[in-house]
Amino acid sequence: MVGPNMGVRQERPLLRVVGKESTSSSSLHACHRLCLWQELPKYLRGYHKCTREEVLQLGALIYRVKFEEDKSYFPSIPKLLRELVPQDLIRQISPDDWKRSIVAYFNKHAGKSKEEAKLAFLRLIFKWPTFGSAFFEVKQTTEPNFPEILLIAINKYGVSLIDPRTKERTKE
Repeated sequence: MVGPNMGVRQERPLLRVVGKESTSSSSLHACHRLCLWQELPKYLRGYHKCTREEVLQLGALIYRVKFEEDKSYFPSIPKLLRELVPQDLIRQISPDDWKRSIVAYFNKHAGKSKEEAKLAFLRLIFKWPTFGSAFFEVKQTTEPNFPEILLIAINKYGVSLIDPRTKERTKE
């Protein structure tokens, strides 16, 4: 039984690609393969603060990574939104508006390869202060000025407490 005064040890492994200065094609290829698949789930869960333009651009890049130049899946975009757009933003506009906008951004990236789309995705999200974070959703009950549910983001800059609705850091 665990009580409020009993110490509980929890171990969670944090697996991250550690960046290094290298321009060899093999290291770039490895980074594309590993970083994208580490960052994509966090993006789709809605952990990062991003603009609608970024979401549309990233949605088009994800589509290109999944389907390359194959436009036959365009009619299915409304059903694929959970794989293209952060879950907390899906209802902001209609599925058909998402489709129209993602297709427009897809066409802006005409001729981009799957690997180029992965790199473009990573270059865009690399600018965000929460890039590379390990996120933990927690329920807090002690601080009345904080939301009940918080995101804890741990990255090379330290630990941040984030309001999951606004994606803003809490005033600590």
